[in-house]
Amino acid sequence: MNYELKLTQPKKLIEDIDNLKKSIKNISEDIFFKLEIILDELGSNSIKYADNSVLHIKDFEDHLKIEVYSQGGEIPPFYIDIEDTKKLVEKCIEEGHGLGLHLVKNLADHFEYEYYDGKNKIIVKLKKDGWNFNHLFIYLVLILLYSSMPFLNIWHAFFNDSGSRT
Repeated sequence: MNYELKLTQPKKLIEDIDNLKKSIKNISEDIFFKLEIILDELGSNSIKYADNSVLHIKDFEDHLKIEVYSQGGEIPPFYIDIEDTKKLVEKCIEEGHGLGLHLVKNLADHFEYEYYDGKNKIIVKLKKDGWNFNHLFIYLVLILLYSSMPFLNIWHAFFNDSGSRT
């Protein structure tokens, strides 16, 4: 089964995700929760930063394939290539964005990005089994704790990464 969401308004995106839940079969609540986060992040980013965005979901027996197509500027390579969560969170605190795409990459079983001729293409694959809600919970708690504690910036100003005074 295939689904298509035209990404135009945040409120519509929420409604579409709710309707999608009723349509996709043989998927656990844990996997759907993961899917909701991925769709919300990709959808809201497309609405904010791009034009003419469309999201396709293809429902295969063992996985879901999410494809987002949009027109707009290229996503800066830093946000695509970064693997160091600590560096990313520090940059996100400075700039106020970028953590959502990193979260999508870490929740997905497969992530790829292409930019060509003024168009963005993101493909995400999500397996329908083998995932535990606890993994996401721990990951989210760590990111929220790190990013919401302003005193960590003070800590870094006074101490280097080993914890000794600079």
